[in-house]
Amino acid sequence: MSPTTPPWPQHLNPSSTLSRIPGTPQHRKYPQTNHLQGIKTKMPKNLNVDAIKSRLKQRFKLLYHPDDWQAHLICRILQGYDSIFCAGTGYGKSLIFEGLVALGGKGKLVMVISPLKALEQDQVKQATQKGLDAFAINEDTYKTAKLWVQVWTTAQMVYLSPEMTLSDSFMKLWKDSKFQACLIAIVVDKAHCALHGFTGSDIPFVAYTATCQTTMFDMIWSSLGYGHRPFWSIDVGTDRHNLLYLTHLQQYSDNPVLDILNILLPDLGPDTHREDLPKTLLYLDSEAGCHSLVQSLHKCLPKHLCTCVHAFSSDLSEEAKQQCWDKFTTGDF
Repeated sequence: MSPTTPPWPQHLNPSSTLSRIPGTPQHRKYPQTNHLQGIKTKMPKNLNVDAIKSRLKQRFKLLYHPDDWQAHLICRILQGYDSIFCAGTGYGKSLIFEGLVALGGKGKLVMVISPLKALEQDQVKQATQKGLDAFAINEDTYKTAKLWVQVWTTAQMVYLSPEMTLSDSFMKLWKDSKFQACLIAIVVDKAHCALHGFTGSDIPFVAYTATCQTTMFDMIWSSLGYGHRPFWSIDVGTDRHNLLYLTHLQQYSDNPVLDILNILLPDLGPDTHREDLPKTLLYLDSEAGCHSLVQSLHKCLPKHLCTCVHAFSSDLSEEAKQQCWDKFTTGDF
């Protein structure tokens, strides 16, 4: 008589085990929804392009209609897209920053990294006049304890110098999950000042620049870590109906100041009056270059016009900058 085969344990029963073996599905499985990770695919009706333009005009009491590209960009950023936008000076970049705050919801914040303190103060003043709580944090203001409290509590827009992103006070903010949850986006104004330490999060990174060659675009792309999240970009261009671009061949390579004067004042002489000088801004990439240019202009100009030229650089105090700008506005500089 053959021995009785012992029964299989239930969890090892061949028939029950085979029934649980996964097999290749007979039909292709389709995703339940079509969406990009981290992107809001369904936006409320009050955040479509036409609604955004209407709400911005009403909210800020604008005397003009926002452009379609501004509304499209705001919508994409609110959806969660990283972005690069190229737009000439005066195209309305500030409305992008302010619009994100106005339409992003209560208790939200936009952080703008700006390399120029004078630009920060001007943007803060403009945003404040529109009813937004805006603050500038740079080497002149970061020691104010009250300022950091306001950033934690009431701030809607914070303009930050690149150096301040490395400060201990800011790092404490950045590492706080509650603070990150309040951020709508981080905007890098003048995008050649790219950041390396704050990429890789779920907060949209927006880079702005007025001109962007291919090499600059590649640098921004790699420095800000684009490509890991959904991305949307727009190039509005630099053509404006109220601007005239003049180009001249350089004649004095050893001293380009002479070329500048030939463009601005071809008939410069002892009889040239202060009122004959057009208001002019000359941009240089360093403090040393700025002061060197002023000295060169002083050598070229008649003595009675030397006081019309002044350096405006980061080594000036805030009071000196304000005085300089006021005199430029009134025509003394």
